Amino acid sequence: MMVTKYKSVRYQFGCDRPAPAAGEMQVIVKGGEPYAVDFVCPCGCGNSCYTPLVTDQHPRVEGIHRWSYAEGDAGPTLAPSIRWTGECKAHFTITNGEAVFHSDTGK
Repeated sequence: MMVTKYKSVRYQFGCDRPAPAAGEMQVIVKGGEPYAVDFVCPCGCGNSCYTPLVTDQHPRVEGIHRWSYAEGDAGPTLAPSIRWTGECKAHFTITNGEAVFHSDTGK
């Protein structure tokens, strides 16, 4: 089942949490700030998308993949886009909770 909309649910780093449900973006909080997010790939393949975030403690560094995260009234935003290079080969952006696929998805 494809996912087109995400909502944020917060969990403390190190605490037990269930696998993300479709449409749920789990925000893992460490030291009071979002550290990573985990969500089900929007293409419907069922893969978990554990995504490390840029934080004060973990700034953007050349060669290390980290994403920016923002949470607004309309939903979460991740930047830049996410590109799976294996299995489903999904390439998508999540902006204001909406998943939008890029034209090279599946290639």
